[in-house]
Amino acid sequence: MNDTWSHAAARTLVRPLVGTWVRPNHITLLRLVTGVLACLLLARGGGRAELWSGILWLFSAFLDRADGELARVGKMQSRGGHLFDYYTDVALNSAFFLAAGVNLYNAGAGTWSIAAGIVACAAMLACCLLAEAYESDVATGERVWEGGWGFQPDDALYLLPLFVWLHWLAPILAAAAVVTSVIAAILLAKYLHVTRGAGRRESAAALDAERQRARLAGSSPLGDDTSRMYAHDGWVSVPGFFSAEEVAEMSAWIDDLSGRRERPGAHMVYHEDKADDASVRLVQRIENFCPFHPGLDALVNGRLKASVEQLLGGPAVLFKDKINFKMPGGAGFEAHQDQQAGWSRYAPLFLTALVCIDPATVENGCLEIADAPRFTGLIGEEWKPLTPDQMAGFDLKPLPCRPGDVIFFDSYVPHASKPNRTDRARRILYLTYNAKTHGDHRVQYFAEKRANFPPDIERKPGTEYRFRV
Repeated sequence: MNDTWSHAAARTLVRPLVGTWVRPNHITLLRLVTGVLACLLLARGGGRAELWSGILWLFSAFLDRADGELARVGKMQSRGGHLFDYYTDVALNSAFFLAAGVNLYNAGAGTWSIAAGIVACAAMLACCLLAEAYESDVATGERVWEGGWGFQPDDALYLLPLFVWLHWLAPILAAAAVVTSVIAAILLAKYLHVTRGAGRRESAAALDAERQRARLAGSSPLGDDTSRMYAHDGWVSVPGFFSAEEVAEMSAWIDDLSGRRERPGAHMVYHEDKADDASVRLVQRIENFCPFHPGLDALVNGRLKASVEQLLGGPAVLFKDKINFKMPGGAGFEAHQDQQAGWSRYAPLFLTALVCIDPATVENGCLEIADAPRFTGLIGEEWKPLTPDQMAGFDLKPLPCRPGDVIFFDSYVPHASKPNRTDRARRILYLTYNAKTHGDHRVQYFAEKRANFPPDIERKPGTEYRFRV
């Protein structure tokens, strides 16, 4: 969520539009129309035209905040909407300087003004496109433009009408032609440095991942008592599986991942409403992150995998990976068996390793698991939470855990969790495997999940998506 003053004002004003026929793309279209009119009036010149040009420009600039806030508050974010908004911003921000050059030329400034307008327009266009390309290719959450004190750099757009009304357009245009050209050159150099160094980074990342796998695989697997407990109950808790140093490293990796910009086709970020304030969206979980983070990928294939293979009795492959964040006010999960989520079409049995990153307590919604002997089949219907009648023969007992603890449980163990009623987030890694003899279904699973229950950034406006179990 953006915390600038203009975003906060826009958020307040668009909330009454949630649930109406108005969509973010309608606001973006209105921004485009008013922005184009503002540029045309500026190019025409004259006192009255410049007055209305400034008013329309201010309105259009504010609408740029409003469309995004309506998408977030109304849960209508989509790839198409993002692109429409982005290219509208690029076109209008660049066109303003071209219109300024025409304005000055009509006022008798000479051909230099047209040249300056073209240069500033082209440089602004390059800045916008290069910034987007850089942020997409770097994919670490680094932003080209960072703000502070309730403002972002593009809030300077609100000042442009003031410069026009004060007749400062000539020096502003000349400065813009120089400054934006320099910034574009810097961004181009930075982008080329990133893309040319991509191969070296990938090689280094692969080497680091291999070293991490070797380190994590160096310890012995689980003891015989642990294997017997898993065979009897379908789950087993292993306190202190990871050291404090390893947990700190994993925590830093998760911070890095959660700070990255959400992009279609990358790791899958899902949000939820805050329990006591539906207007606030919280990060609920991130899935499919291993292909985009060598450190976490090494974790999945190290000592943890060796332990899973011991419990499964043979080689294993990763089926899915997710991080549950459970922010303050985050909801819990109803009682279910993982296999109920249509997993039988992929394999008959799965084993999940829960890796505790932050302390998991009863108060913040730790895992609750069936206090019963091992289940060997479904006790409920697919795609539906378990009912009280189906759970009549057992209770769910809380399993608090500390950072570094691991809980292994199979896909037939009934489990649930309650909301986080504390003021601190609680992060847990869930890494699910299946026996290699049952096939490697990870790519197929996430392709189908993207199609049927996509991450928020990939959703189509007006389409309802429901998480069932």
